[in-house]
This record gives sequence, C-alpha cells and structure tokens, in this order.
Amino acid sequence: MTGTEPVTRRVFLCDDQWEMREALRVVIEAMPGFTVVGVGEDGSECLAALRASSVDVLVVDVSMPGGGPELTAAVREENPGLAIIAFSAHTEPSVREAMLAAGADEFVVKTGRLAPLREALQRHSPVVE
Repeated sequence: MTGTEPVTRRVFLCDDQWEMREALRVVIEAMPGFTVVGVGEDGSECLAALRASSVDVLVVDVSMPGGGPELTAAVREENPGLAIIAFSAHTEPSVREAMLAAGADEFVVKTGRLAPLREALQRHSPVVE
C-alpha cells in the first residue's frame, strides 16, 4: 500500500433475525469504506465464523440464541483488539452494563433509526493516517 488506497473496514453481523441482518448489510455496505464480510444467526455460529475471518468490527445482537454477554466475553477474550458494538432493542440499564462489562465497546439501542449505529461504526473503526 502506498497510503493512498482506501481502507475497507470489515464488519461481521451477528443477529438471529434474517431481516435485520439483511437491512444492516444494505446500510453498512452503502457506507463508504465498509463491507460486511460475514453474518451469523446464533452465538456458536458467530464465534466459529469469527475464528475463520479477518474482521475489524463486530455488530452483535444481545438477545439472539447464544448471544449476549457470554458471546461478547468469548469474542473479547479471543480478539482483544476487535471493536464490538452491541446492537439491541433492550433499553434497560442492566443489559447495557452487562454488555459493556463483557467487553462491548459500545451499546446502541435499536430504535428504528440506523444513524446511531452508523456513527458507532465510524467511531470504532480503524483510522488510517
């Protein structure tokens, strides 16, 4: 690289709802410099796929089977430098606190608006100087 090539941030999506995964894929891939490199619908599938992938950012649903703090902690242990964004419909402070304590870098509430997720992706993506 000469330093002038655009950097593509590789995003992995873990959500048990197919419609949500596809909507997120469309939104993320429309963002300049981002691509979705994989998806998973439960914790074990996501963990196995992450082990075989090169990923910069993980977007993880809190309530999917095998997800939540357990998956986040396992991913964090294996990938200390990976940005993890929890994306959830839960608004309870205890859920947010549990995800952050497990290793998520940020907790974004699913509100129907995707601007907060896009902003979180920008904040937690590698910066090239």
